[in-house]
Amino acid sequence: MQLFTKNKQTMMSKKFFSMLAGGTLTMMVVSVMLMSDSIIAGSVIGSDAVAGVTLVTPLYSLAAFFGSVISLGVPILYTTEMGKFNKERADQVFGLGVLMSIIMGVVLFVLTCLFGEMYLHSSSPSEAILNEARGYLFWMRFTILIIPFQSLIAATVYSNGDETVSTIANGVQGLGNISFSIILSHFLGIRGIGLASFTFYVVSVLILLIHFRRKSNTLRWNLYFSPDVLGEVIRYSIIDSSCYLFFAILTAVLNTFIGARYGPEYLILASVITLSREFQLLFDGIGQASAPIFSVYLGEENRSGLRSSYALANRVAIAEGVIVTLILVIIAPFVPQVLNITRPELFGHAVAGIRMAALGATFISLLYTNAGHNYPYLQRKGQPSCIIEKNHGLFLGGLEFTQYKQDEIHLDPGDRILLYTDGVVEAHDKSGGLYGNDRLEKMLDSSRNLTGEQVLQQILNDVNVFAAGVPQFDDITMIVLSIKNQEENT
Repeated sequence: MQLFTKNKQTMMSKKFFSMLAGGTLTMMVVSVMLMSDSIIAGSVIGSDAVAGVTLVTPLYSLAAFFGSVISLGVPILYTTEMGKFNKERADQVFGLGVLMSIIMGVVLFVLTCLFGEMYLHSSSPSEAILNEARGYLFWMRFTILIIPFQSLIAATVYSNGDETVSTIANGVQGLGNISFSIILSHFLGIRGIGLASFTFYVVSVLILLIHFRRKSNTLRWNLYFSPDVLGEVIRYSIIDSSCYLFFAILTAVLNTFIGARYGPEYLILASVITLSREFQLLFDGIGQASAPIFSVYLGEENRSGLRSSYALANRVAIAEGVIVTLILVIIAPFVPQVLNITRPELFGHAVAGIRMAALGATFISLLYTNAGHNYPYLQRKGQPSCIIEKNHGLFLGGLEFTQYKQDEIHLDPGDRILLYTDGVVEAHDKSGGLYGNDRLEKMLDSSRNLTGEQVLQQILNDVNVFAAGVPQFDDITMIVLSIKNQEENT
């Protein structure tokens, strides 16, 4: 099976790179907005303002975490249900996202109003830095209020296929935020930077709402709640969204440690490390491009598509990691200048910190366990067949040095296990329908009294009848393991 074709660009790869551009631009806007506030604060106001922005950054990242828990999971689950042609279920998923994003925004806003001042004091800042942080937080409270909802709408409009509106919204938000931050900071100081951020989050939402008036829109406004659906959404998003939680904790710990250990004048170094980490949020563009494609393939149970799209995403991730590392190493001496760091000892520490942070830019996340094959079927004597949903992971040979986990299952005489490749369940009929696991399971149950060889032949015959002359989609390989007693063996 060919995983990646170098000479011919497939429809999937074209769509991936198209969505990668939009996804990377989305994350670039997030990155630029986070970085631009610090850069503009340093250029226009001074290093105390930069430290003030960094003090507030954990609260912003915490809002991004809760927002991404919903905004990352909802599009994946929504697209998966649409891939299964289950529109009612997809609408419920979107309705839950709308409800939870509103609730999360309100709760975070209230908590920030109640405990924001207490949090700012936890890093032992100087009075000048504290005042800058207070001014920045004044408008950032309202940004925190809208972040979960804006993140959800941006992600769902994008995954709904409207790359044009998404790109326009991201471009306007990024450029508008930077331009108005520069202008307003000259008149309102650091409050002007916070005001610009909030204003263009609102503008972004207004632009994204255009999608809901287009004929291609499948999203339907509603409010819905179900603990089970919420659990599914979190399951899909918790790993990726946790990077924002990690970022919030890292920045808060850095602020507290540096302030307590070295004094408030060294808080600017936390800003430097934070800035380099914000730049690496560009990697999330790969996830945004991959998620809708993965979701459709999951809904269609198309494992071949998942394999090829994962291989492509992995190659792009490695390339982006190397590029980001090189960029950070090269620009490291210029960052302290932009942040208005003038003390020689702080300047040297800042450059070294950026370059050390750059070393972690290239990374590979490996999936784990049963070598990516379809889950096998277990047929116990006198019981219906069932899927063994144990360890599962990356297809065998997909990546060098991949480690696989083992598992055990007890088998008694009369039990059977069916191993099969995806060419069985992904066989197509003339209308494009899939043979599927349900039909395979029924065929296996109806063959209970046959020998292993007869079971394989009966399944193969049924697949051929189903396909009815349609060219074979993928390789078809099956193995039946039958457990016999000692009398049968002798």
